[in-house]
Amino acid sequence: MVGNLKPDFQKLDHQFKSDFMRNYCSLCAAIRSRYNLVSTLTLNYDITFILLSLQNYLDDAVNSQTRCPARYFALKQNKIEHSIFNKAADISMLLISLKLLDYRCDDEGFLLGNPLLNITEYVLSDKRERIINSLSPKTQLIIREYIELIKTPNTNFEKTKTLSGDLAEQICYELGLTTSIPLYELEKLCKIFKLLGMTLSCLDPMLDLSTDLRKHKFNIIDYNAFLNKTSYDIEFKEIGEQYIELHNSLLKLLENNDSKKSRPYVNMLKVILIDNLNKLSNQTKLLFNDNPFVQEEKFNSHTCSTQKIAGFGLLGLLPLFSCDGGCCSCASGIGQGVVGSGGC
Repeated sequence: MVGNLKPDFQKLDHQFKSDFMRNYCSLCAAIRSRYNLVSTLTLNYDITFILLSLQNYLDDAVNSQTRCPARYFALKQNKIEHSIFNKAADISMLLISLKLLDYRCDDEGFLLGNPLLNITEYVLSDKRERIINSLSPKTQLIIREYIELIKTPNTNFEKTKTLSGDLAEQICYELGLTTSIPLYELEKLCKIFKLLGMTLSCLDPMLDLSTDLRKHKFNIIDYNAFLNKTSYDIEFKEIGEQYIELHNSLLKLLENNDSKKSRPYVNMLKVILIDNLNKLSNQTKLLFNDNPFVQEEKFNSHTCSTQKIAGFGLLGLLPLFSCDGGCCSCASGIGQGVVGSGGC
């Protein structure tokens, strides 16, 4: 659950950007306080999204300011003081520790060639056990399973996908326990982040394929192509279809989320999901010249008469893309469409 959740701030209004940065800066301040300045390099957007989804349930939160080391003259930024950020700081360190462990197991030379990362992984490995022991028994079990999955050669993509979802779900649950969110609301949020974790586990091997091939690193698409004696585009499409199924299930959950308190993160996640499809479309064009996931589609329920959808349009499951100018309601809330032929 690290990566591919970076928001495009140009597509977000001022309030969303302000909310996101306040949570991001609060997490950064907590990491600096509990660890050190260098540890803020472990900041990731994934945890910030969970914090954003819970920000309206922080009953005893105190608004304050913190000096930002990334700004000239350490200018002050708005932050929130609450126990959720201390736990989020620990979980951020844990996630980076797992990511670095994964790097070491996949390619030890990578860390040896990067002294700073090598030292960081060594230091965090010592803290990892303490952080794990501070979490609930179920979360501990899932994390230990995840560590075993990292350490042992694994070609079971379904297991990886499921465990990634379980980990994201439990992280949301752990952070939710520090807030006043009702249990039924927390369960709905956890389900959203579980699907998000599974979605990202499908997205990663597709976006990383060219890099992994160049660096001779394991990639499930490469492995399956070798095992099944098929081509990359066939195996790419296989995972792509799993991705789009999860993507659409996630969009439905977001659409059905009627909680006024969680609308900011819902709208932001929608934007990011669309951006990730754009990334995937660009990746398929780079890898396969013609994009196997693009075709002309007609949507009976769509305002536009004809669309050329970039990124898994093959399945005809994404009528939420708009035409270029956002001339109809299909574009509301998400900015311009990906590739449009107009037709309104």
